[in-house]
Amino acid sequence: MTDITDQDRRAAMAWAKNWQGDQDGDTSAAARVILATVDAPEPTLAEEILDAAARIRDAVNPGDRDVSWADMESCANRAEQMEQDAEDRQEWNRRITEQVATLARERDEARAEVERERDLGVALAHERDEVRAEVERLTAEQHTERPDDNDWLAGMKEATRYAINATHPNPADVPAGEPWLVRVGGHEALAVRDGDPFWPWSVAHLDGGIDDVADESVTLTARLVPAPRVITNPDELEQLATRAVILSADDKNPDVYQRDSYDEWLDITAQGYSSSQVIRMERSVTVIYQPEEDQK
Repeated sequence: MTDITDQDRRAAMAWAKNWQGDQDGDTSAAARVILATVDAPEPTLAEEILDAAARIRDAVNPGDRDVSWADMESCANRAEQMEQDAEDRQEWNRRITEQVATLARERDEARAEVERERDLGVALAHERDEVRAEVERLTAEQHTERPDDNDWLAGMKEATRYAINATHPNPADVPAGEPWLVRVGGHEALAVRDGDPFWPWSVAHLDGGIDDVADESVTLTARLVPAPRVITNPDELEQLATRAVILSADDKNPDVYQRDSYDEWLDITAQGYSSSQVIRMERSVTVIYQPEEDQK
């Protein structure tokens, strides 16, 4: 329900006083009802001044008055203006109070939203840490060495040494019995390190000459390896010994497998496959390393 202000009461009573003697019965009746039911508001200072001036005007002769009617009316107008200014200030204060309350409510809502976002960020960070921990755990499990396969990585390194025609920086590092293409005295030659303490290299020159030379006389060019063995039959692949290494036939993205002690072929992710699965996936593989006991 809307509150009725003093200004509303004054306006209603002024209308009722103006129309209470009207010939229209309904209008006159409405005016009388208003006068009978609406409580008159407290008089304003201007109304009190004008009321006092009217009583003085009616009771005192004009020659005996100390203050003229015009002065009283001017004073009443000034009082009315002051009261209006006070009402305006009160209304302004009311609006400012409402605006402050609205801003405070919006501030509280924004603060609550910030707190919700912060809690969400904390929850997401916690979830991220849990996911990261799970990834680290799974990664650690994936790279955990199997029992009896502690030398798997060492075997892969050894296989790489045999599989690649590597260039040794020092001829003295070459194992005895290993054949190499070398340069001796500026000429190409075939040589085998035989382990002699003074002349460890037996050299066969391409022009037919044979010689024994020291390590410092040899420049290694490439290690000579036997022709690769290609396997397309899973039964033949099954006969290779533990730690044997094979290479798939894919020229662009070849896969490397090594045989473990569980008779599985492990790829670089340590995923194990049977010989039949390897041949079915790769169709053919090349043996790039065989231990000394190359048969099971």
